[in-house]
Formats: sequence, structure tokens, C-alpha cells
Amino acid sequence: MRSVIELWFSRGRVASACNGSMLPTRAFAQGHVKKRAGLNGKEAANGVAQSRKKNWRKEEVKNSMMRNKKIALLVTVLMATLIVGVYAGMRLSNILTADWTVVETQDKLVLSWDAYEPDGNIEVGKYYGTYIRLTNIGEATYNVIVKFKLWASGLPTIPSGSIVIQYWDGDSWEPVGFYHWDSYVEGYFGPPTGFTCGPEYNQVTQLRYMFNANAPRTGYAVDIWVEEVP
Repeated sequence: MRSVIELWFSRGRVASACNGSMLPTRAFAQGHVKKRAGLNGKEAANGVAQSRKKNWRKEEVKNSMMRNKKIALLVTVLMATLIVGVYAGMRLSNILTADWTVVETQDKLVLSWDAYEPDGNIEVGKYYGTYIRLTNIGEATYNVIVKFKLWASGLPTIPSGSIVIQYWDGDSWEPVGFYHWDSYVEGYFGPPTGFTCGPEYNQVTQLRYMFNANAPRTGYAVDIWVEEVP
């Protein structure tokens, strides 16, 4: 027998000489390959589409979760605002206000009677003494002058020269300076340009005073204070 398989073409198919089965022709085989390739392309395209669809679904789920979180946060903020508004209540009264200005304490210098505070009855034509202490309890240094005001009860005027006031300057008695004399008397003692009063200043000034014979017989009062000289 011949070992060669004889093939013949019949209507686009090939019959095997060995078993008579039909085999595809070349054109049919090529068409089948192309069709199969087309199917593979479509399957690949379908796979890409399905993958994209899955990714889109994942993004949708993720976006939905983010939207839900934002909504939950917004609801929480709104609820907190409502709760604060409820507990704050409605104001039922006016608003009480105040304002102030912080300044340096004025009483940094302290005057005091050191001895023989004027009191009681005073005889005319006789000197009476007293001692006044000035203390600086602050940290600043001032140029100061000591002033006084003296007035009489029920008198429209105080006669000129009816009162004598002097201070001891360490060597002698010096008259105080008067700058007003009418229904009351005003003056100062010490240099008219003032004197230095620094921290820890603590000095005593000796004064003496006398009412002359022309002084009205009535009650008298005096104020003494310290002023800063510019």
C-alpha cells in the first residue's frame, strides 16, 4: 500500500483517504481562524468593559460612602448648633456694662501729723508748734511743693495779717508764702519752685503758727496737701 494519504477537494472540504472523514479546506480554516480571532477580540473587549464596570462600581461605592460621611458630619454640626441654641435660651434682661482706665496710684506721697496736731483752744499772741511728716512710699521721684488752705467759720473775710505761719528751714524760722487772702487763706511752705522727693523720702517739717490780736474769735480749719511742680 502507498503510505501517502491521498486528499481530494470537494466543495471546499477534503476527504481523508485513510478514514474518509472530512477536513476543512484552507479557505475555511482561514475563515475559522479569523472568526476565532474576532471572538477573542470581543472577549478581550468584554473583559475590559467588565473591569471598567467593576472599577466604576467601586468608585460609586466610595463616593457614596464619602457623601454619607459628609451628611453625617453636617447633621452632627446642625444638632450641636440646635442644642447650644436651646440651652443658651433667650436673653431676658438688659446688658450691664462697665469700663475703666488703669492709672498710677495717686497717694504715693503720704502726709501725716508727726507731733502736736493742732487741736483745742488757741490764745491770741502766742506761738503753737506742730510737726508734719512727708513720706514717699512709691518708686518715682517728684518735684513737689506743700500747700495749705485755712478758713474761718462764718467769716466773710479773714483780716490781713491776723495769722502768722512759719517753718523751720534748719537754721531759722522762715515765713510761709501766701498767694490768696480773702474769705480763706492759701499758701505754701518751702521753695516756690518745689523740692525733690524721691523714693524712700521721709522727712519732718517743723511749723509754728500764731493768731494776732486782730484775728476774729471763732473756729478755724486747715487743709494741707502736696502738689507736683511741673
